[in-house]
Amino acid sequence: MLNVNRNEIKFTELKALQSLLEDRVDVDDIRADLAHHLDGALDYFSTGYLPFAEVPHLDFAKTQNAAGQTELKTLLAKRIYRVRCAITHSKASSTRYSPYTDDLYLGREVPLVRLAAEQLLIPSDHRL
Repeated sequence: MLNVNRNEIKFTELKALQSLLEDRVDVDDIRADLAHHLDGALDYFSTGYLPFAEVPHLDFAKTQNAAGQTELKTLLAKRIYRVRCAITHSKASSTRYSPYTDDLYLGREVPLVRLAAEQLLIPSDHRL
């Protein structure tokens, strides 16, 4: 009806996550919360290693301008998405998440996902 070919419109979970983060997440707030609540978190996310997923590093120090914040939001979306995929779609033929063995690594990712989710779900004036 709108004269748009269905093949021209591409929707992916990653694009949806990127769009949400771009629109609703404040990188400076995430950086401040990580630094305040978790010692070494900023260093971990800028250099840390995950054995079960290839994730981009998040250098929160490079967010002084709008371009830096946009880039970091894109990398943040990719990191969250790749961790999620490693857990839900792991196959024996690839690097995979191993319960119990990789729990410590996964646990380090939880605060980042939680802070992003809180910004998406809870208005800023209602957050703790």
